[in-house]
Amino acid sequence: MAELSRVLEWDSNFFGKQIAQINAVNAEDSAIFKEIDSLFDKGTECIYLSTDRPIDLSGYDSLTADKKRTYIHETPEYQQVALPDKIGIESPCYTGHPSDLYDLALQSGEYSRFRVDPHFSKEDFENLYKKWVDNSMYEGFADYVIAATSPSPIGLMTAKREHDRIKIGLIATDTKYRGKGIGKQLMRTILNKAAESNLKVEVVTQADNIPACRFYEALGFRVLDETLIYHIWNDRDSKK
Repeated sequence: MAELSRVLEWDSNFFGKQIAQINAVNAEDSAIFKEIDSLFDKGTECIYLSTDRPIDLSGYDSLTADKKRTYIHETPEYQQVALPDKIGIESPCYTGHPSDLYDLALQSGEYSRFRVDPHFSKEDFENLYKKWVDNSMYEGFADYVIAATSPSPIGLMTAKREHDRIKIGLIATDTKYRGKGIGKQLMRTILNKAAESNLKVEVVTQADNIPACRFYEALGFRVLDETLIYHIWNDRDSKK
C-alpha cells in the first residue's frame, strides 16, 4: 500500500516551514485524522490535504485552499494565430529577462491557494511565482515560455511536454490588455504545438475562477477531474 503522506522538501525549504502532503483520495476519515495527528506530533507545521470529497476538518486550523479543476484538450487542431496590430508572440522561449515576466506571473496567481491562505505572506506568494518564472526559464521547469509582446511582455504562458501531452503552468494577460484576444492566441499557440506532435493539452485552474473555466471550455477543453486541497496548520502550541 502506498504511503498516505510525504514530506515536501522543496516547499519546506522554500517557505521555511515543515510542510507535508496527504493524498486522501480513497482514504477513510479515521486514517486521515490519524495521519494528520502523526505528522503534527513529528513537528509538521502545515499539511496540504488532497481529496476528491469534502472532509470535516473543523477540529483543526484549516481552510479549503483550492478547488482544483483539471481540463484536457484531447484533439487539438492547427489554426492560424491572429493577433491585434503591434502585438507579437515570442515563442517557444522568451529571450528577455525573467523579471520582465514577474508581474504577469503574479497576475496569473490571483486565485492561487498561496495567495488566499493568510498563513502565507504576500511576500511568500510573490517569491513563489517569481521563482516559478525563474525555474521555467533556467531550470527546465518548462519547455515553452511564450510571451505576447507590445513591445514589452503583456501576456505569458509556460508549458512542459510530459509523455502524451503538454501541461500548461502559468497563463496570464495583463489587466490593461484583456478582452483583445491575447489569451486566446497564447492558447492557440500551444494548441498548435500540440497538434504538430499529436499531443493532448492539459491545464489546471480553480473551479472558483469562473472566467478561466469558461475560457477553456470555449476552446474545446473538457473537465478531466476535480480535487479539493485543504491547508491544515499545526496550532498545538497556541492551545497549550
